Amino acid sequence: LVDAVRYCYQRGIHHRDLKPDNILSSADGTDIRIADFGTAVDDDLPSSSAGGTRTYMTPDMTHPALTYEPFQSDVWACCITSLNMRSGSFPWRKAVSSDDGWNAFITDDNYLRSKFPISDPLNDLFERCFRPVVSTRPTLLQLRFEIANMQDL
Repeated sequence: LVDAVRYCYQRGIHHRDLKPDNILSSADGTDIRIADFGTAVDDDLPSSSAGGTRTYMTPDMTHPALTYEPFQSDVWACCITSLNMRSGSFPWRKAVSSDDGWNAFITDDNYLRSKFPISDPLNDLFERCFRPVVSTRPTLLQLRFEIANMQDL
């Protein structure tokens, strides 16, 4: 999935609605394709508005005072999608202060680990990917590198 998103980025495309419904896979899972580019934007065109599905949106997509980063929103959505595909559930409904799941994540370093069957290294990576401040989250390349070098998923 990360490589498919990277392929889009190399062409200047931000999908903005990554979720399991928009991911196509070969039977053996080795060929991943992204579908439904209806909310996608091109690097060359300014985008001040966020698009996508609420559960996969970053805090900066839903809070007007925060800077919206389309590249980072796709990284975030990759991680939410991964958790959802591994467990069939979501860590929160929406990454906003009124959401109990989001508040639990913000206040409890073990929230993801207690809710999902993930390893400690993967928990640590997701913890960083879901940081509220965009500039403190890993980039797509950092995410790819860490996953490729992770021994215990």
